[in-house]
Amino acid sequence: MDMNGQAQLMSPERVWIVQAGGRRTDQATNMRIQQAAFDQLKKRLPGVQTFTEDRDRLVRFYGNGSVAVASFFRYTTTILPPTTTPEVAKEFGPLPPVAITLVLEKRDGDWKIVHTHVSDLGPPPRP
Repeated sequence: MDMNGQAQLMSPERVWIVQAGGRRTDQATNMRIQQAAFDQLKKRLPGVQTFTEDRDRLVRFYGNGSVAVASFFRYTTTILPPTTTPEVAKEFGPLPPVAITLVLEKRDGDWKIVHTHVSDLGPPPRP
């Protein structure tokens, strides 16, 4: 799904909380920032590929089925072009896995994401 398709899933007043980046409440601004970051990545690393895998998905419904909470772990793999210099490759090291929680609300028959929380996963527990 592209960014425009993704934006259609969000309510205009969606609250987005990122562990390292604070809180945003203006979805239009949020999408402009995400698109600009994506465009810069493509300019800096033409041919870069990213693969995203969402694992351990869990969805619960509340409020007589009008509210849903979804959570999952997201793992992203970035494949750098073979011509990438070692210096540039260091800038784009592996993305840490994150835990994501979404709150969705059914509005006029459509599900809209009204709240997103993203946290870095800590190191794995020691045995």
